[in-house]
Amino acid sequence: MVLSSCAFFQSLPDYQNEYVDASPPPEALKVSSGVLTKLDFFYSLNQQCTSLGMPEIVLAVAPQNGTFQARAGHDYPKFSADSNYHVCNSKLVPAAQFYYQSSAGFVGEDTTSVGLTFPDGAKRDVIYKITVQ
Repeated sequence: MVLSSCAFFQSLPDYQNEYVDASPPPEALKVSSGVLTKLDFFYSLNQQCTSLGMPEIVLAVAPQNGTFQARAGHDYPKFSADSNYHVCNSKLVPAAQFYYQSSAGFVGEDTTSVGLTFPDGAKRDVIYKITVQ
């Protein structure tokens, strides 16, 4: 996946769920050198706005000039106004959060990528292109 905000809907036999890629657009991936910065978060919810579980995360490509951390946390979803899940946007939900911190004094471009497997088996690959200032 290239960095873009998008949501996609998937029907399952007994319930419906929606995944959101909350990735900021590439120009928003600017971070300060040496500062731990949250890049992104992912979640999987049902229509009652409760979690279907956390995605499994695999660091596919480590950043060359910093560190990447995945943490369990909570965030507010970002469903579009026309989504049936828009009501969930006001609720703090469990999320897999991704953080990046550049090496001290590094300024320039860095890249990292992760693979995600969601509770229903859906897979996503995410590439982060980071500008360190």
